[in-house]
Amino acid sequence: MGTKCCLLLVAAAQLMPAQDPDWEKLQSLAPGERVGVLLRDRKYVEGRFRSWSPERIDIARGQREESIKIGDVRSVTVQRKGSRLKS
Repeated sequence: MGTKCCLLLVAAAQLMPAQDPDWEKLQSLAPGERVGVLLRDRKYVEGRFRSWSPERIDIARGQREESIKIGDVRSVTVQRKGSRLKS
């Protein structure tokens, strides 16, 4: 119950990835943090944050690394103990 979730909105609608200020909030994440990524097709992917770029987010799912393009992302949920990062 000490874990709180926050939502970083990643609205890629008609903006270029480097121009999306919410997408750049991913730079505050530390590698290894648990994240959930809601895709535009409503699929949900969970894993550990690895890195991001203006074009994609990289997460580890078990032994597999997965790169997800910004255009496929609807939102990113981050679990942190005792704090909340607001978008």
